[in-house]
Amino acid sequence: MASYMGFLEKLDKKLHEKNKVTEYFEKAEQATGIRRLYLAVGLLSLWALYMVLGHGAELICNSIGFGYPAYA
Repeated sequence: MASYMGFLEKLDKKLHEKNKVTEYFEKAEQATGIRRLYLAVGLLSLWALYMVLGHGAELICNSIGFGYPAYA
């Protein structure tokens, strides 16, 4: 549980840095009144659920598996 809380703290710090992605989270937070941390965790949860159950999961997994090492 402590590592999960540590992850949430790190994610919250990253979501408050200034960049293009966090600008969208800031706008969504202002529009909905929901903290950007909860929005990000919700999106990650939906993405994980789609990866398990979705029809395009194989293509997305292969794209990430190719794209991430090529980028890094």
